[in-house]
Amino acid sequence: MKKLLPFISFLFIASMTLQGQILFKLEKLADDSGWGVYAKLDENSPDLSDNLVFSSGQVSMLVSPGFEIKNLNNLVGFWGNISRVNTPIENSNVDYVDIGFIVNDNFPYDKFANEEEVLLFTFEPVGDCPDVIKLMDSGDPFYKPNSANTNSGNYFPLLDITTESIFHWIGNYQDCIDICIACLVNTSILNENLIEENLKIAPNPSNGNFNISLGEVVNEVAQISIVNNLGQTVFEIENVSSENEISLDLPNGIYNVLLQKLDKSLIAKRIIISK
Repeated sequence: MKKLLPFISFLFIASMTLQGQILFKLEKLADDSGWGVYAKLDENSPDLSDNLVFSSGQVSMLVSPGFEIKNLNNLVGFWGNISRVNTPIENSNVDYVDIGFIVNDNFPYDKFANEEEVLLFTFEPVGDCPDVIKLMDSGDPFYKPNSANTNSGNYFPLLDITTESIFHWIGNYQDCIDICIACLVNTSILNENLIEENLKIAPNPSNGNFNISLGEVVNEVAQISIVNNLGQTVFEIENVSSENEISLDLPNGIYNVLLQKLDKSLIAKRIIISK
């Protein structure tokens, strides 16, 4: 791919067509050495030309108060200029960490144009696994303008000079919540196929009223928790039965239903709340 210089006139950029097609992912690394942030084009993205350029970008994360990162490893481009805002009034349960991006010659434009996943950078946590670690999403209350006067938020503009289009970040393509919780309890999420014949959640999607059926595995389950996308437990059952009728008034969204077994391992399924 041809890589242009990052300086392009503002008038030319203003004349380009805006395309919302870039997605991020935060995931715990398979070797348990830390975390990785990935990017890819959405599968519905228009074809790219060979005349592309990234100018700059940023990844913003929500983390537990006081959480620190170390050993930031640049795999694509240069990442640095780490800044943070601690427990802002818009969302005082978390800190916001921003990591800035400056492109360089090793960006895999061909791989990106083929809609392949690109690992941008990795990092390690300082101390224990955090209660919360997730990418900022488009509906976050701390998006600018905010009380700290910062530019927090994900952005990753890709300019296609030939088609005069700008591709930009539109969202995150994997919620890391299951992996975060697995880190918290120092275990791994079990393969759902092992209990698929017994565990049923219905209806799904639900308006907040649903049933969790455990069938023959009820004696193996110690606790049921429902967790939101910030890693916060919004509902919990300790006296588990084979049929568990749930009635909750929750905002629309995707929630994780976590079954903790007697051996402390977790089984995770998701439920969509849609009213």
